Amino acid sequence: MPGKRDKVENVGLLIYIGWKKYIRYDEGHKLYGMSIRQFMRLALDSGAVRKIGRDAIVNVKELNRYIVEEQEREKYEKLYGQYGTPEDYWED
Repeated sequence: MPGKRDKVENVGLLIYIGWKKYIRYDEGHKLYGMSIRQFMRLALDSGAVRKIGRDAIVNVKELNRYIVEEQEREKYEKLYGQYGTPEDYWED
């Protein structure tokens, strides 16, 4: 039987100080406060997943960048989605 991985208690702190750039799914879903399936889907959609053999790790920087971009895109669509951008109505 394979040995268990050592649990890292302060994952958020290690990411913040830059010692840990990649996390596993089980660490990530606890860190981001969502179910493991939601975290897996978010990580795959962001393109931040790196597969090493049978293991998968998630690049935290890419995942955070994706989350911010999605928030900005949703905000933009809420403001201009129905009517287009202000530039569409102004001609020089």
